[in-house]
Amino acid sequence: WEKIQHVDTVMIADGKFSFRGKANDYNPSILTVGNYPKPTRSVELFLDAGKIQVSLDSLSVVGTPLNDALSQFQKTMKRFTNDITQVTSDSLKRMLNMSRRLMYKEFVRQNIHNGIGRMYCYGWNYSLPDFEELYALTDDTLKNTPWMLAVLEEHKRDQERMNKLSQMSGETFKNHIFETLSKKRKELRNYVGKSKLLVVDVWASWCGPCKKEIPHLKKVYDDYKDKGLSIVSVSIDDSDKKWKEAVDKFEMPWEQLRTSSNEEMKSFMGDYLIGGIPHMIIIDKEGIIVYAGSALRAEKGQLQNLLDEKLK
Repeated sequence: WEKIQHVDTVMIADGKFSFRGKANDYNPSILTVGNYPKPTRSVELFLDAGKIQVSLDSLSVVGTPLNDALSQFQKTMKRFTNDITQVTSDSLKRMLNMSRRLMYKEFVRQNIHNGIGRMYCYGWNYSLPDFEELYALTDDTLKNTPWMLAVLEEHKRDQERMNKLSQMSGETFKNHIFETLSKKRKELRNYVGKSKLLVVDVWASWCGPCKKEIPHLKKVYDDYKDKGLSIVSVSIDDSDKKWKEAVDKFEMPWEQLRTSSNEEMKSFMGDYLIGGIPHMIIIDKEGIIVYAGSALRAEKGQLQNLLDEKLK
């Protein structure tokens, strides 16, 4: 799957077309109308033995064991996604998410020796133990492909980062220099110690989850600012213009900062082990980190729970 190879071309006549060739259940294929990578319509399928029926109107592929299994699995995952989107109960969402992950993993495990399992083995955000379990089941050909080795190393690096991140609480904060909306240079230490707790909210104008959380974070700020809370937002935007437009739009009533260069951004994200955003660092009055990791969601009350504990 590391490069796309053109295999064959046919003309559509009276709304129908057909291909004939050797079966290949190891790699997925892409059937397109128009030229890849900019087709007018495309569908992914496996060329296992049998008569494969393809509808480019409904983007459905059925008729052979692998394609039937793939079609059913995709429908099941889609139902899970729809259900998770519609339910309002947090506990039910967690239960559905857990069920979806377990079903996904089991599907991959059962199909690890065919093309479907290999395809989905690569595509899910597994924990390192889960991925290593699946990796052990793969054949030597798959184990030694560059992308599989790269994914394994990526999982190991991410696990190492998470382990270090869990140990960051209790450490002294690391100072960094940022720029304000007016291009002034400000250091993180300028804000530490001015309140009981400082929340450093790491975000960007292009980050959907970051922007969704802002109204809830503003509510938390209003509720806790008189109890000893201060907030500073640090954007990792490349574009100064888009950053300022987003700041104007969301009207956050606290200091807005931005990493002033790619080098500073890499240094800041490296020191605080930031693997994605939204990310949050919470520092007490003495400069000690009390939390560092994925942003505690104010929408779910996670941030409020920590603030209630620390601002007694």
